[in-house]
Amino acid sequence: MSMGNMSSLEEILMANNHLEGPIPMEFCQLNLNLKLLDLSVNNISGSLPSCFSPIWISQVHLSRNKLYGSLTNAFSNSSMLVTLDLSNHYLNGNIPNWIGRLSQLSYLLLSNNHFEGEIPVELCKLDCLSLIDVSNNNLFGTIPPCLKITKVNNISELTSII
Repeated sequence: MSMGNMSSLEEILMANNHLEGPIPMEFCQLNLNLKLLDLSVNNISGSLPSCFSPIWISQVHLSRNKLYGSLTNAFSNSSMLVTLDLSNHYLNGNIPNWIGRLSQLSYLLLSNNHFEGEIPVELCKLDCLSLIDVSNNNLFGTIPPCLKITKVNNISELTSII
């Protein structure tokens, strides 16, 4: 039975293995029920399948793999997304504006990639955002005013926004 036939699957937890190759296109058939995806710390390569747009997903942990290319609309309709961790890849292009429409997003981790351009001002719409990490990319320009630090009480506050 292929994973694509498991359309009622809600959680995929396969972190810290030796999985290789691209994310299978069959994952696109999991768009209706998938709530948690953790494939972090593997050797997954390729780009995110353009058809992969899980509607109810709240947790995406894909860090420390070998994904490349730009962020298409893969999670643009995932309005319940709380955590998006795409750190430590070879992703490039601009940080997409649609991330600003993910109203439940609290944790945005895009560090150690090859993103370029400016930090989108659309991120200012993320009222639930408590941590953003875009370090070690090729970003330039100014930090959107909504993300600027006005007062830091201790060093842990500072590191939570880097």
